[in-house]
Amino acid sequence: MRQSTVFMHSEGRAWFERNKQKIGVGTDPVIEVIEKYRIQPKRVLEVGCADGWRLNLLEKKYKCEIRGIDPGLEIKNKNIFKGTASDIDYFTAPFDLIIYGWCLYLCDPDDYFQIAQQGDHVLADGGFLIVY
Repeated sequence: MRQSTVFMHSEGRAWFERNKQKIGVGTDPVIEVIEKYRIQPKRVLEVGCADGWRLNLLEKKYKCEIRGIDPGLEIKNKNIFKGTASDIDYFTAPFDLIIYGWCLYLCDPDDYFQIAQQGDHVLADGGFLIVY
């Protein structure tokens, strides 16, 4: 069975339930990198965004447009969608910052090239890619 199928139907939600008390607690290395390199995002896509906590911080701090995708939640948010890293072709507009948040190790190796190609497709020229 494919990892993406397992995460979409059960393990994504189970992961979130096991970890929800730890999500967004303490310092965040992704936010630290954004600040260190003075990245000023205008459109952000986070792949593996959990409940969107990091996106919400970025939206408040930078007044940027946010989108996220995660297999673990049935989110009632117009900016966050249920899906996996190989589903980002759903997004068409270019993003100047794409964050792969703690998710690529869970992807099927057969999907790596598709994920990279789709990320490149939605990343704006001169945009930033952060892999955490």
